[in-house]
Amino acid sequence: MFTLKDLATMTQLTTRTLQNHLKEGLLKGSKIGRSWRFTDEDIKRYLDQSMTQGFLRETLDRQISSFMNKDQEGVLTVLKLGQKSGSRLIADVAGFISQHVPDGLVTYKAFFDPSKELAEITVIASLERTLQITRFIASKTG
Repeated sequence: MFTLKDLATMTQLTTRTLQNHLKEGLLKGSKIGRSWRFTDEDIKRYLDQSMTQGFLRETLDRQISSFMNKDQEGVLTVLKLGQKSGSRLIADVAGFISQHVPDGLVTYKAFFDPSKELAEITVIASLERTLQITRFIASKTG
């Protein structure tokens, strides 16, 4: 099960936005005590909604534009990985980026389709940062 913070990291949305989606019924989960928890199926259902996909696409477009406007050389990398534990891989990658890329010069989007056991991670960063992230992914999937 994943927390609201895990889901925010995976989707690059704020916890506040996700809380609003919970209130609006776009996102379903289980409240345990005072914390929300989400299963792989909850996350898949949320990401499969066309409104959510459009919102995430707009968010990614803004992040790409912001990144490119910083006059940084950007490299777009799309990794499609067949992984049974793809949602955990995505959380690991998000954690790695937040710990090892403190300058904020990475934009990424991640999606896991449990029915196809496919994790898709899109990264926009400098070549050096992209290689750093892909090496980390290779170490986890190797």
